[in-house]
Amino acid sequence: MIPVDVEALIAESSEEVRKLLSKWTHQNVEVTHEGTQELNEKALRQALAKIRWDVGAYTEIYDNNFKGLALGLVNKIDAAKIVDFIAQTPGRTTNLGDKEKSAVKETLNLVSGTYTNMFVKNLGIQLNLSPPEWIESSWKDVIVEKFHKRYKEKEKHILTKVSFIIEKNEDVRITMLLLFNKLLKIEQS
Repeated sequence: MIPVDVEALIAESSEEVRKLLSKWTHQNVEVTHEGTQELNEKALRQALAKIRWDVGAYTEIYDNNFKGLALGLVNKIDAAKIVDFIAQTPGRTTNLGDKEKSAVKETLNLVSGTYTNMFVKNLGIQLNLSPPEWIESSWKDVIVEKFHKRYKEKEKHILTKVSFIIEKNEDVRITMLLLFNKLLKIEQS
């Protein structure tokens, strides 16, 4: 049995997403790992309450032993910048309608999918992924509810937070949360 080094997996995954975003945007991208914590449900709610983002997309990830959520989060101003970047129309997006939400959701799905795949590639896990879901106002409650549908009430979870800052005239910050069950922290064969 080889212990899984979660921090090393986070660093490797973060670097791959940084490279992808740099190539896609033709901009420098800074990565900030903002911590990994082991949490129960109450502590998870408290940790999520400190995160100040307006909108995002999440994907459920699972196999027989690994269960989790990958979330890409942005504030509404950065969501509009992402739409403008994709449409090559700087400063034009003022509202997030269905088309704009779709563009942001797919961008966040690209980030979270790349991050998640890199994170688990060395674990020998074949993941099942749900389609990305758009989240807004009460996203913190939705995440806790979705996550706990798959878990025992008292099971501990791992939450990691990484930010990707696309350095342009006005920086765009995408925050990536990966929330998964404690089984990953135990030894994998």
